[in-house]
Amino acid sequence: MAFQETHDLLLWTWDRFCSPDTTIYSVFINRPFSWNFFVKVHDSGLFEVQQLDDEKDFDPCGLEEAR
Repeated sequence: MAFQETHDLLLWTWDRFCSPDTTIYSVFINRPFSWNFFVKVHDSGLFEVQQLDDEKDFDPCGLEEAR
C-alpha cells in the first residue's frame, strides 16, 4: 500500500476518534505525498490546519505552561 492510499483511512480515523478539543501535531516532511495529505485535511473541512512558524510555537515534551 502506498502512502497516499492511507490518507483517506487516516482522515476517517481522525474524524471518528478526535473531539473538537483534540490537537494533532504532525511533522511535515517536504514530500509530495505529505503535502497532498495536508491539502486533503484542509479541503475536507473537518479540521483546521495551521502551520507553526518556528520552534517556539511547539513544546514537544509538554514542559512549558500553557499560553
